[in-house]
Amino acid sequence: MNWLSKLIGRGEPEYDAGAGTMVFGGAEPRIAGSSSDLPSFRNPAGRITRRFARAGAQDARALIRDAFTPSQPVNERAMFAGRRNLLENLIVAIEDQRLHFVLYGDRGIGKTSILHVLSDLAADADYLVCYISCGDRMSFTDFARRIAQRIPLLYHGDYAPGSVEIEKGMHLADILPQGDIDVSTFGETLGKLSDRRILMLLDEFDRVETDEFRRSIAELIKTLSDRAAPAQVVIAGVAPDLAELIAQIPSIRRNVLGVLVPNMSDEEVGEMLAIAERRTGLTFGEEARELIELASLGLPYLVGLVAQHAALLATDRGEMAIGKGDVREAIRKSRTELSGRIAARTLHAIARASQGDQLIELGKLAHAALRAGGVLAEEMVPLAVREAAGGKPVGAELLEPIEGDPLGRWHFVDDGASIYIWLSALCAE
Repeated sequence: MNWLSKLIGRGEPEYDAGAGTMVFGGAEPRIAGSSSDLPSFRNPAGRITRRFARAGAQDARALIRDAFTPSQPVNERAMFAGRRNLLENLIVAIEDQRLHFVLYGDRGIGKTSILHVLSDLAADADYLVCYISCGDRMSFTDFARRIAQRIPLLYHGDYAPGSVEIEKGMHLADILPQGDIDVSTFGETLGKLSDRRILMLLDEFDRVETDEFRRSIAELIKTLSDRAAPAQVVIAGVAPDLAELIAQIPSIRRNVLGVLVPNMSDEEVGEMLAIAERRTGLTFGEEARELIELASLGLPYLVGLVAQHAALLATDRGEMAIGKGDVREAIRKSRTELSGRIAARTLHAIARASQGDQLIELGKLAHAALRAGGVLAEEMVPLAVREAAGGKPVGAELLEPIEGDPLGRWHFVDDGASIYIWLSALCAE
C-alpha cells in the first residue's frame, strides 16, 4: 500500500468525460418522474437556532452550516481562529510603523477573513475603515471615488466643524473634481485629513488586470508616505510574492511591508474545530481531528469543507460525536464537490494520471505546493514535465512555470487543481 492509503480507505475514482466531472462509484442518478421524487431543502432559511440542545435535526444542520463556511470568509469575530501573532504584527505595522502592507498567499489561506477581523479591530480603535473588493477592470478613478464617498468632509482640515458643507453631511467625494482623478489630486486631498486615521483595504487585488491601476496604487502609497498623510493602504491577493501584486517601483519598498499568510498550525486548526464544537454542541474525536489536520494541510478553506461534511454525516445518523469514518467519507464528498469547480480539461489530465498510476506522484507535488503558498521549486518538477512538448507526459498540462518569476518556480495551471489532486491522492488505493 502507498504512503496515503494507510490513512484513508479505498475509493476508485471514475471519470465521466461527457460531464467533465470525476466522481466516486455509486448509484446512477435517477431522473425524477414527479415532483414528489425531487429532493427538498432540509430546513427553512429564515430559522436558525443557536441552542443545539433543543434543536432537532433540521436546526442542527443549520448550526453546522453556520459554524463552517468554507465558501465564505469569516465575518464574525467570535468564529475566527488562530492568526493572533499575524494580527499583532499587522497592528504594529499600522499603528506604530505607519506602514502600508501587502497580504499575499495562496487561495483558501484566509486572507479575506483576516481583513474582515482586522477591519473590526481597527474600527474599535476609531480608524475609519474603507473596504473594497477589486474587480478586473477597476480604474483608479473608481477606487478614489468609492473611498472618498465613505470619508465625511468633517475630517478635512479646510472645513470648520460648523461650516455649511459639514452641516449638509457632505463627503470627500463632493469636493473631488469631475472626470478622471489622478494620483496627485487624490493624494493631496487625503493629505489634508485630520483627527481620524483612514485604513483603505483592497481585497482580491490579483483580479485587477490593468497594470495602470496597480502602478497608480503604488504611486499613491508613495504619495501618502511622502506627505505623512493619515491614510494607509492594505492590499490582499493571491500571489507567490510581493512583486506579483504591486508594480515594481523601487521607491516604495521602504514604505510597504510584504506579509505572506502561512498555513495554519495544527493547534490553530484545533482551535477552529473547538469553536465550531462550542457553537454546535458536536464533538470531534481525536482521530477525526488528526485526519482533518492531515487532509486540510492548514488551509482554513479545507478545514471548513471537510469538517462541515463530516459534521453533517454524523448529524444525519442522529449522533453528536464525529469519528474518523465520518472524516474519511467527508474527504470523498469534498473531492466530488470540488470536481464541479474545475475545468474539464484539468479533470481529464488528472484522470490520465490516475490511469497511468501516477496520481500519488502528482499528489506529492500538490502537497508540496499547498504547503508552500501554491508554488513549486523548479527542481521539484519532474524533468519529463519541464521538457515536455505538446503536453504528452502526464502532468505537463497541469503544471507551468510562473511567468517572469526570478526563482524559476512553477505552479498548477488551474488554481483549484492542487486541492483536488491532494484529496484524490488521499482517496486512492
